[in-house]
Amino acid sequence: MILQCSLYNFALEAYSGL
Repeated sequence: MILQCSLYNFALEAYSGL
């Protein structure tokens, strides 16, 4: 699912941004 993949990528970027 594109939505799930998008949310996963967003979470990964937010996590590495910390």
